[in-house]
Amino acid sequence: MKRLLSILLLISLLLSLAPAALADAASVSFASDRLSYNSGESTELIVRAKQAPESDLAIRITDNKKNAYEVVIPAGQTEASLTVSSPLSGSGSTTTFTIERSENYSRKSPYQCSVSAKGACMYSFGAQLYQQFTDRDLKFSVKVANPTRLEKGTVITIRDDTNGTVMETFEHNPNKTQYSFTYRVDESWMPGRNISVWVDGREQADSTTILAVGISGAKTIRGVRRDDNKISFTMDAGSSGKNVPTILDILDKHGVKITFFVTGKFANSYPEYVKMMAERGHEIGNHSWSHPSFTTLSVDKILSEVNRTRDLVYELTGKTTVLFRPPKGDCNSKVRSILNAAGYEVIRWTHESYDSRDGATKEKSLKFSTKDITGGSIILTHVNADWTVAVLDEILTWYEENGFEVVPVSELLYYGNTATDDDGLQYLVD
Repeated sequence: MKRLLSILLLISLLLSLAPAALADAASVSFASDRLSYNSGESTELIVRAKQAPESDLAIRITDNKKNAYEVVIPAGQTEASLTVSSPLSGSGSTTTFTIERSENYSRKSPYQCSVSAKGACMYSFGAQLYQQFTDRDLKFSVKVANPTRLEKGTVITIRDDTNGTVMETFEHNPNKTQYSFTYRVDESWMPGRNISVWVDGREQADSTTILAVGISGAKTIRGVRRDDNKISFTMDAGSSGKNVPTILDILDKHGVKITFFVTGKFANSYPEYVKMMAERGHEIGNHSWSHPSFTTLSVDKILSEVNRTRDLVYELTGKTTVLFRPPKGDCNSKVRSILNAAGYEVIRWTHESYDSRDGATKEKSLKFSTKDITGGSIILTHVNADWTVAVLDEILTWYEENGFEVVPVSELLYYGNTATDDDGLQYLVD
């Protein structure tokens, strides 16, 4: 009986102590289960403890995008905040934050908070790329999302980032969702301009800048109309680099300099060969990063392909690429416009050795690299084509014996007032 009484007294004592023990664990919650703020701004997510903790209390918070945060409620205080922000957007977004479970605290409702970033008043261009030709009108538009959320009369400017001038200034109208503009494209637009829209002194276009291009000439450059016997021998490098040392030795033997069009992946795999090409006086052209068909790509993807390769080649050689050969020769007016505006001359070819096609042989490489050659011809071959390498000495000897001078493409081209005919041959305009 005494033993039973002792057990009952112990249980009673433990029960009396339990609330005190539980009271030591802080109860935490959000101050609100819902918040709203404007996109592009920020708000504070408040976390509260029912009682002030005796020591700093770390609260773990996650969101529905799998991001994790830590908020610390200092000892003796009951609140802490987490700054929540979002990029400027016309559509807005909603994020749900959750206080995670922990041994150091107990979470109480509301332990979830839905935070909505309302779509802001957002100006953007109607298209990412506008294209027009010299002496024609360029028409472009600026769209506005949520116009009522910006104060009437706010100053909007259209700026030419190329030379820093302001092209247009107007005041925001909460009742308008689109503005249109027309400019006459003259020679100053060659080869292109970057244009941006600014709201109250802050750049705000979705694409940051818009590419507006005026280009004369109907074709990409395939060759050059020349009265002399200068020609360009070119080699595309996109896969294996095993032939490069042999090729460079043969070129040195004949004392000629050529243009290598390299992909970024080739340069990344064979940096020492790209350095050797440049060190031995050859020209490096850009052939994209991964060799996709450019006519299927977006503006951003085209620029990414080109810029990645440009940056790597510059890192390896200290030289900037200014010539671009489109993979597979695929090029249209849109692609040419983008590349011209990015500072590139697009180069194709007048003669193909067919060394990358089925049925290629060294006999065919020799034949098609020498057949119907005239001054201004540009010959296409490939670094990884064993059959071309096998007859490269014969090809260069044939050029010498027939009075042709092999030069890099940049030395073959004309500069100044030039145009390109329907056959893709560049010429000087009187």
